[in-house]
Amino acid sequence: MRASMRIMMSGVLVIMSGCAGPRSVASAEKTSVRPSELDLLDGWVGQWEDSGEVHMPGSDKAESLKGTSSASWKCDKRFLVEEMNYQIGSGAPESAVAVRTWDPHANLFRSWYFDNHGMVGHSKMTYDAAGRTWHMTLKNNDPETCAPVKGEMRLHVIDDRNTEWTFTERDARTSKQRVEIKGTSRRAPAGGP
Repeated sequence: MRASMRIMMSGVLVIMSGCAGPRSVASAEKTSVRPSELDLLDGWVGQWEDSGEVHMPGSDKAESLKGTSSASWKCDKRFLVEEMNYQIGSGAPESAVAVRTWDPHANLFRSWYFDNHGMVGHSKMTYDAAGRTWHMTLKNNDPETCAPVKGEMRLHVIDDRNTEWTFTERDARTSKQRVEIKGTSRRAPAGGP
């Protein structure tokens, strides 16, 4: 019994060490090529000043949105990390983080979103070069009710310093609109806003 247990544990250790072992030089060279599609995300890099209007269903009055965001490359320019700080109307300050990258297997961009309410979202992104427009579709769950939510965002690149965008979020089961946001983002001059 002891001998068979030792053989089994030796096999487990061999398998585990094989999974965690160092990569070969050939493997490292193969994965070191950075997909050129990631260069499209360079337009997001920098400090941004954001403003817009938030429309909630059942309300005729739009709330103002003001904020700042900052995006920079991480992990050898394979992941773009964006940090956002904003305020809606006279509400409490909000914060969020998004991570974006290119998925060569799915032939599209992916984005993950996290905010101070516990929202965790996943988006698929495509870029229309002719229209200079990003299209994003997202899925997540409301952190308070756990209800599935879906959303769409369109971000039009006007020029190197200006974008305009819209975001709509709906209940995934009923398609009832939860929120609509329209806004603009302006790249802050070098050295700060």
